[in-house]
Order: sequence, then structure tokens, then C-alpha cells
Amino acid sequence: MPNLFSAKNLRKSYKVSNNPLKKGYLEVLQDVSFSLNEGQTLAVVGESGSGKSTLARILVGADSPDSGELLFEGKDILKRKNKFQWYKNIRMIFQDASASLNPRATIMQSLEEPLHNGTTYTASQRRERIKEVLEMVGLRAEYAERYPHTFSGGQRQRIAIARALLLRPKVIVADEPVSALDVSVQAQIINLLLDLQDQLDLAYVFISHDLGLVQHFSNKVLVLNNGKQEEYGRVADIFSQPKSQYTLELLNASAGYKKNR
Repeated sequence: MPNLFSAKNLRKSYKVSNNPLKKGYLEVLQDVSFSLNEGQTLAVVGESGSGKSTLARILVGADSPDSGELLFEGKDILKRKNKFQWYKNIRMIFQDASASLNPRATIMQSLEEPLHNGTTYTASQRRERIKEVLEMVGLRAEYAERYPHTFSGGQRQRIAIARALLLRPKVIVADEPVSALDVSVQAQIINLLLDLQDQLDLAYVFISHDLGLVQHFSNKVLVLNNGKQEEYGRVADIFSQPKSQYTLELLNASAGYKKNR
């Protein structure tokens, strides 16, 4: 049986000059591979510029790799004609919920858009689904008629999580989903994500710089360094016996990491 979601040898580079006489390219991902099953969490860690956000964009279809495979239930999404039908299964939660919500639209209007584009629901069915996901993330259904500025940061992130759940995905890519929140609110959002994972058997790709949180939250970890895959495997194995000097330095620099060696 194939893994739910996996990547094989993903590579990505960007042109670094608009001068046609220069052919400089910066390779931001080099042969990145991983696999993930239902109910599992893969953490992606590394310093700024390591390629984490580029990988996230590729995983949700916002960017395309130069080469490699991206497999969902054993089928390469990158070779499919109607990619959106596949990417409905893989949704994203951004770091800054405020920036991802239209300040001039009600929550109902913002959440209705993906349902309008991605389903054949009637207007009443869309409204029912929105109320359902809001309640799943701990918000009252009537909040749908309010505007983003009337909510706290933690509430806005709950709304962002609700939007990610609308199309009933099997994989959620979470790019630093709690780093912009107060510490007390961070714990609430992490507990919500864990509860949703248990309820829906979700798989998470969890991008974070907080290794203490990664140790608590994840099954597997992928360590990126300047686009290269330094290490990949079980969190317990890599955190207890890192093979890479870079990984060891990351662990030593992390105040939240609990050293068990």
C-alpha cells in the first residue's frame, strides 16, 4: 500500500539575474524526499533561507519543482492534468492569518470562496459547511457574519484552520502556524491541531523553527540546510543521535529542545 503523501528528489532553482548575458541560478531545493501516512506529522526544520517555505509552496501547488515527484496515494500529482482535484487534498495554514484574510470581507465570504471554486455545493450547503468547520475549531457559527478585525490573533488562526479544513483534505501543510501568537495562545492552537488530527486522521507537514515544539508534536523530521536535505527520519532517532553537525548545532541552539542524551 503506498504512502498517503510523499516526495521524491524534489529540486527547485530560481534565476538570480534578469540580464540575458548572465545565466546564474540559485538552487533552493536539492533532492528533497520524504513520506507521510495518515495521522502522522512531518516537521520541516532549518534556518531562514534553508528552503522550508519553497518546499511548502511546492507541496500545496503554489510553485512547481524543476524535477522530482510529488505523490498522493501513489500517484504523481505533477503529472495530472487537473491538478486542482488533487490539491484539494492538500491545504495550507499560513503563519499570519491576518494577511491571508480579506479585511473587507466577512468570514462567511472568505470561507465561501474555496467551496464555491472547489465543490458543487449549493449556497445553503456552503453556509452549513462553514458553520460546521467553525464549530470544529471552537468558534461559534454566528461569527461567520463578522469581519477579521473583530477577532483576536488566536481566533483568526482558528479561522485559517477552518478554511484549510473546508474541502476535507487529508494533508495540511502548516507554515509556522503559531510563531506569531502569544505563548499561551500557541498551546491552545497546538492542542486544537492535535485534536483535529485525532478526529480526522490528518497528516501534517509542520514547518517550524521551534525544536521543542517539533519534539512534542511530530513523528518524523526533515532537516534542511541551504536547500539540501541534511537528515530525515524519526524525531526520536535524529534528536537523540544526530548524524549531521548542522543538526547538532540546531539542537544546541534551541532553548526549547529537551536533551535526552
